[in-house]
Amino acid sequence: MNSPINSKFRISKCLNICVFASGGGGNLKYLIERQDSTLFEISCLVVDVRCGAESVAAQYDVPVLKIESRDGKLNFDQLADTEKIINSDIIILAGFMPIVPRLFIKQYGKLMLNTHPSLLPKHGGKGMYGVSVQESVIKSGDLIAGCTCHIVDEGIDTGRIICQSQISVDTNLSPWELGGQVFLLEGPNLLNALNIVKEKMEKG
Repeated sequence: MNSPINSKFRISKCLNICVFASGGGGNLKYLIERQDSTLFEISCLVVDVRCGAESVAAQYDVPVLKIESRDGKLNFDQLADTEKIINSDIIILAGFMPIVPRLFIKQYGKLMLNTHPSLLPKHGGKGMYGVSVQESVIKSGDLIAGCTCHIVDEGIDTGRIICQSQISVDTNLSPWELGGQVFLLEGPNLLNALNIVKEKMEKG
């Protein structure tokens, strides 16, 4: 299901965004510091575990919602009934580790974006997260690395690509070091994606 940006998501106001994260919150911080009342505002952070992103949110007075577990599984139904989620225009997955259930994607019914640390469709899919992505890039002998912002669909890293950023691969770098370079691209790439999305939404 490659969801288009079409009239279903038409909008002419500041985008109300919820960010989902599981890690340090670097991309969250990047977006918070670049909030613009003509483009977007972050209304809340959603986490599945205790993580550094919570500290970032606290620093900037962004409310935090934690997904509770039920029978050993994350209770996404809890979010579907949450006012901040219902009232949001876009969800951004910024280092969010769990796979978002199909039912929640359907219940949310609006645009959901994900940032991934490779030039999709290469080095995406099950198991492709964290340092494993850059290990795959180096093992494949790729000369170019980068990141992708794409629409979330029912697959894993398979949704329509909004935009990408890239760098040349320095073969002297470790996967961790390459990952650090790619991470620096993710915030600006997300911001570019939001500008692209907002423009398309306004045009309908």
